[in-house]
Amino acid sequence: MEIVITVCALLAAHPCEDRSIGLDPDARITPATCMMQAMPIVAQWASEHPKLVVKRWRCADRSRKEWPA
Repeated sequence: MEIVITVCALLAAHPCEDRSIGLDPDARITPATCMMQAMPIVAQWASEHPKLVVKRWRCADRSRKEWPA
């Protein structure tokens, strides 16, 4: 399970892009658990990347090909 965030640069004219925040691959994380744990993880990521703005986020299961490789 991963958290997929759509981020945009504050000062650049580049389009927004999707980034992935991987969760523990050994943990059996359900979509519901991912949704509950995602907010503080996304907030921490945003604070570590001040030149980017998180526009949206979602949980995705890479094994189900829910987002492009």
